[in-house]
Amino acid sequence: MSDITSAASTLQEIVETLGNIYTDPGQYVAQLTYLITQYGYDVNTQSVLATSYDPVFALARRTCLEAIYRAEPSVTWSSSTDAYNFRDTILPMFTAEITYAGQTNETDIFEYFNNAIAEISLDIQTRGYGLPDITTYTTKTSLPPCVIAQQLYGDGTRDDELIMRNAPIRPLFMDLTNEVLSR
Repeated sequence: MSDITSAASTLQEIVETLGNIYTDPGQYVAQLTYLITQYGYDVNTQSVLATSYDPVFALARRTCLEAIYRAEPSVTWSSSTDAYNFRDTILPMFTAEITYAGQTNETDIFEYFNNAIAEISLDIQTRGYGLPDITTYTTKTSLPPCVIAQQLYGDGTRDDELIMRNAPIRPLFMDLTNEVLSR
């Protein structure tokens, strides 16, 4: 077995293992995104940097991008803002790989990931549309999350949602300014 075939097999096993560990699709994609940054993708320039390990690094990035492409339809968001932030995080990685594939004359990779971008964009746009927006809610005094949830949504049991979104230091009382869903 050649070194590249062995590397492909090992990378596939790593990606599958991550999928078994991170059963939440959003967390799984976050881990894959981190891996991509370890294999030549620069978040600041949103491009692929040339290295002496280009063939292996390209294989690693593409294996992770393929897994993101498969996992994306299972990712859920609580707001349209979350959906569009997710899109704005993952699509530049696909675009960078398309650019790299174009520069290295890999037409099949170029076309495959170009189609993937179109499908992912449409799916996120479709599923993200109609979700509530994130707004800022400000109070003059620190209130318990159940009180804020009751005031905003008429449902005090949505307090966990407020705590998870804002991660207050002391969850019995929220900060004066919090991110909340518009409905």
